[in-house]
Amino acid sequence: MRKVKYAEMGSRIRQARIQKGLKQKDCLEPLGDITPQMLSDWEKGYVCPSLNYLVNIAKFFDTSLDYLVLGVNNDPKDTAIHNLKGIAVYMVELVNSGLFRFMEYTDIGKVEKVGIEATNTYIIRFKREFEKLLNASETLGPALFKQAVLELVQKYDIPLKQ
Repeated sequence: MRKVKYAEMGSRIRQARIQKGLKQKDCLEPLGDITPQMLSDWEKGYVCPSLNYLVNIAKFFDTSLDYLVLGVNNDPKDTAIHNLKGIAVYMVELVNSGLFRFMEYTDIGKVEKVGIEATNTYIIRFKREFEKLLNASETLGPALFKQAVLELVQKYDIPLKQ
């Protein structure tokens, strides 16, 4: 069983507000006519919002309760990229992490494609091994392929260093 950490939950509430581009005062009425002090205390992790307020927060910021309370992202819509803007934002976040860099592919001075390329050796090795598995997937069969992918993911389930 996971323990709720108020400071981390408060940080996620604050981050959700900032990602929406809102100031605290913009959230008071939509979250249930709360006071500025209540929201401030929640974001700082001093106090845990009641379940009713947590539901309002999740709905208003379009996120899941699992994510707000536990930091667990079980809702597929939270991780899905739904449009080109979402792809661009995600690519910028990867580049800002220092683990990837932007690449431009040109043809006679004209940019044809823009992409990102891994700069972290663990990511590069994972990609190479995964590509080998993909190439061998038909030979391995579905069950063996699935097992090999699970083992590969487990092998690389390590913290990334920038």
